[in-house]
Amino acid sequence: MGIKASIILLLLFFLSCNDQQELPVLSHYINEQGKRTEYDISKFHFTDHFGNKFNDQSIKDKVVLMNFFFTRCPTICPKMIVPLKDIAEDFRNNDEFLINSISIDYINDTTSVLHSYAENHDALMSSNWYFLHSTEKELLHISELLRTSFKIEKNTEDFYHSSYAALIDKKQRIRGFYNLLDDESIITLKSDIDLLLE
Repeated sequence: MGIKASIILLLLFFLSCNDQQELPVLSHYINEQGKRTEYDISKFHFTDHFGNKFNDQSIKDKVVLMNFFFTRCPTICPKMIVPLKDIAEDFRNNDEFLINSISIDYINDTTSVLHSYAENHDALMSSNWYFLHSTEKELLHISELLRTSFKIEKNTEDFYHSSYAALIDKKQRIRGFYNLLDDESIITLKSDIDLLLE
C-alpha cells in the first residue's frame, strides 16, 4: 500500500472516530415561533429504595441511565433487569454514573417494596443503582419530559412502559434511547456511556 493511500485511510479513521464522539441532544422541542428550545431533566422529587430523598441535585454532574418499570410487571420488566444488572456491574466503580429505575406504580411500589425488589434481584450490590418512588404529579412531570424526546427520536409516544431506557448527560440533557432487550442496542449504550463519562 502506498504512502498516500495509508494517509487517506488514517484520515478516514480519525474522522469516523470524531463523528462517534458526538451524541445528539434529544431533550428539545420546537416552540410557537418555530425555534428549537432545549430543556433538561430537572426539578423532580423522588424517594429512593432506602427511603432517602432523591432529586435533581442527586444526579448533578452524573451520567444517568433512566428507565420506568413496576415491581408487579410480569412481561418486559423482569427481562430488562438482566441487562441493567450487567451495566450496573460494568460501571460499578465509576462514581459519575447512576442508574435510575423509576416505578410507575406509585400506589403499590412503596420504598420498602422497592427495597425488597432490589434485594431479590441482587441489585443492592450496586451502589450506583437507585429504585425510585414518586407521587403521581412528579411521575407525570418526568415521564412527559422523557416522552417528548422519545417521540422526536423514535416517532412514537410509547416510552412510559417500554423496554427503552434514556441516557442523560452530566448537564441533565437526554442524549439517547436504547432498547434494553436488544443486544446491539446494549453494546451501543455501553459505548455511549463511556463517551459521556470522558
